[in-house]
Amino acid sequence: MFITRFYNFSISISISISISISISNVLLISLAS
Repeated sequence: MFITRFYNFSISISISISISISISNVLLISLAS
């Protein structure tokens, strides 16, 4: 139970990190152009 919860937690963290990275990349591209 604890391992499954930790696994879901790490998955959600990695998803949110990748989303924020893609958003910052879009902002950098729009600012550069």
